[in-house]
Amino acid sequence: MNKLMNCIKKVLEKKEIKQTWLANKPGKSFHIVNSNVCNYRQPSLEVRFKITKSFK
Repeated sequence: MNKLMNCIKKVLEKKEIKQTWLANKPGKSFHIVNSNVCNYRQPSLEVRFKITKSFK
């Protein structure tokens, strides 16, 4: 089975943003953001909205 495409990782690469920058935006630790980027765990809906606002 194919893994779902990780949109967070693609946007970070496209905008040339580091995971540490993103970890500071929603107030989560680098470990949590890294887990989301690597598809080990999915962020909650609330965190997804915060991430989306951070990219704008």
